[in-house]
Amino acid sequence: AEVGDGTMTCFLDGDGVLRWRPGSAWQAAMPAGRRGLRRGAAFAGEVVDQFVFERLGLNDITTFLTGWDEKLTPDQGLRILGDGGLAPFQPDGKPLKRVLLLIHGTFSNSENFAGALASVPDTDGQSFLEWARDKYDVILAFNHPTLSLPPLLNALRLESLLGDLPGKIDIVCHSRGGIVARWWYEVTCRRPERLGKVVFAGSPLAGTSLAAPDKVRDVIEYFTNVGRVLKYGLGAGSLVFPFLSVAQGLMSLVCSATSFLASVPLADAVIGLVPGFTAQSRVANNLELVELRNRARPMPQYYAITSDFRPTDPGWYFWRHFTRLNAASLAAGLIFPKPHDLVVDHEAMTELGRTPQGKEVLIPAAHRLDYGRNGKIHHVNYFSDLKSVQFLKKSLA
Repeated sequence: AEVGDGTMTCFLDGDGVLRWRPGSAWQAAMPAGRRGLRRGAAFAGEVVDQFVFERLGLNDITTFLTGWDEKLTPDQGLRILGDGGLAPFQPDGKPLKRVLLLIHGTFSNSENFAGALASVPDTDGQSFLEWARDKYDVILAFNHPTLSLPPLLNALRLESLLGDLPGKIDIVCHSRGGIVARWWYEVTCRRPERLGKVVFAGSPLAGTSLAAPDKVRDVIEYFTNVGRVLKYGLGAGSLVFPFLSVAQGLMSLVCSATSFLASVPLADAVIGLVPGFTAQSRVANNLELVELRNRARPMPQYYAITSDFRPTDPGWYFWRHFTRLNAASLAAGLIFPKPHDLVVDHEAMTELGRTPQGKEVLIPAAHRLDYGRNGKIHHVNYFSDLKSVQFLKKSLA
């Protein structure tokens, strides 16, 4: 059915977990409520949704990724935040002493990021961006493609766009934007005198298990379940993250290359066709990230916001099927072997790498806001909490 009609059907299984199976008229046979669903096994459950996709030829994948980037992150380039929102930035030669640069994460854009930073007022009634307008000569944002290009190429592009812009640059970055920031800060920046402070929020500095190439089909189902929960307001975030559309986009790639249920390496290796995603993989052979981490040295200008998200609301019940933090996760579909913030492994958010002498380099504990184990703060709502606003101000002061 999958090859014939290009349709995937989403079912709610007996454990309350959304699963995808190929075909439009697929009929379930497994008794409802059975745990430990095997990949490819049939199961009884309620049909929730269907997704019809266009099969891609291998020569169409780059075009598909570029178009996906343009849809998720339009108006790419360096932008300036003014009273009317973000607009293309054109240096006018005015002297600048302090610059704030915002760098968004995967599947996002500067508009969403700026909106999140402007959403929560501090005790004085000011949002972070209102405070930043008084502190900085200009606030810039880097709108960049996050799928068709790896972070290193994003960083090269950022340096080109900054050109001879004067002033010391502080950075606030979210998620994958942190890897872009590191490449620029540590490798591609040609003018070290303008390197200021960097605050990473939920950044996969040592990669994320979600981008591991052998887990893409489980990640599709994970994103589908997370998207459903956030869609109905359970743990809603201040950042717009299109989990459901991301799941469908990844599904198009997988199903264009092979069967969604195929137990062959090709099905999982499809993630390697997405440069911006595979460059975040938390695996030993992620050569791009390994190269960056091998350059690690103590960075007193670095700060981090992290969380160990452990939801308790019944709507998040599916979560236990994808993490090893309780007994139910022993079934197929395990993604996270250790604590995480919904998207990034907790320990990966502060690991910079090792020195040539083999010494581990971390963001200093005094430079971290760690929400610890909690059921409230996760990857897409860091900036909805007052503590984050106060930490940003304190770190950049």
